[in-house]
Amino acid sequence: MQTSVLIVGQGLCGTWLSYWLNRAGVDCYVLDEFRPNTSTRIASGVINPVTGRRMARTWLADEVIPFAENAYTEMSDYPDFKLSNCLIQRCDIIDFFSSPDRRIDFEKRATQLAEYLLWPEDEHQYNMHFHYGLGFGVVAPSYQVDLQSMLDGWRSYLLANGKLLDARFHPELLQLENDGIQYEGIRAAKIVFCDGYAAASSGYFQLLPFAPIKGEALVLKIEGLPANHIYKKGSSITPWRGGLFWAGSSYEHNYENEEPTAAFRKQTEAWLRSFLKHDFEVIDHLAAIRPATVERRPFCGWHPKHHAVGLLNGTGTKGVTLAPFFAKQLADNIAHQTPIMPDVDVVRFGRMLSR
Repeated sequence: MQTSVLIVGQGLCGTWLSYWLNRAGVDCYVLDEFRPNTSTRIASGVINPVTGRRMARTWLADEVIPFAENAYTEMSDYPDFKLSNCLIQRCDIIDFFSSPDRRIDFEKRATQLAEYLLWPEDEHQYNMHFHYGLGFGVVAPSYQVDLQSMLDGWRSYLLANGKLLDARFHPELLQLENDGIQYEGIRAAKIVFCDGYAAASSGYFQLLPFAPIKGEALVLKIEGLPANHIYKKGSSITPWRGGLFWAGSSYEHNYENEEPTAAFRKQTEAWLRSFLKHDFEVIDHLAAIRPATVERRPFCGWHPKHHAVGLLNGTGTKGVTLAPFFAKQLADNIAHQTPIMPDVDVVRFGRMLSR
């Protein structure tokens, strides 16, 4: 089989890269082994314009968030991509203050980020749902993306069009040739790895400064809690598919394996009992490894020695926001030879990768 681009992985990056290439008329083929608990599939799907305890503006927020909103909306209406609902919904964050210092910080930041940090008309309006005594602020506009519907829908679209092979990638079978690559019976001009944290442990880009992070979350049934906002007080309670809620997440750099831990569940249940005024039932406990980076910037571009080998990876906890934007950059680079943003271009690690 002949194709222009072979994409390894159909998470956020692989989905968006294949989508934009398809839009540009560039033939591509996706190789991906289905796994139910990848970092994208268990993520909350939140797009947040501010980040961290210091409430800093998300990197490139004014550019990447409007782009993401338009991209997810556009994908929802893509011909033959059959979805019953729009993939993206506005879902603002109710940020309850856990200490007086947090409230003071919000007051200071609200003057600098007035377009994102708002004060409510009534700080007592959630008294029937939560225990809180220091009030709250609102982070808006924030959004939530139905990631599982996106992944499942696009996977079905690729399968229906003969553009996806459900199989594990075996690196020892990849052959680099003068005019491209060959992998088993597939010949392509280029190969792009969108395989999440797997790229950090093997392959052509393992020397890059990856910093994988383990995340865990609980899926909950909470009767009586409105599902039109994200609720945050240290950790978050986020609306989830099927009328459930998602509670988490952890950010562990040191971990033994990918499995859920009893310690996280115990800690999160204790937090929920102290915060929620509703009873809750734990339906599931999720865990996965996110492909984050030391610089907190994605990796995008081509290997300095092997020019047919590319990478789109490392979007970390902001993948739902960053993946559409940088996948479009890489797709445009493939289709039209346009440049990749220097902040993410892997060429900046050329010396390291040329060892």
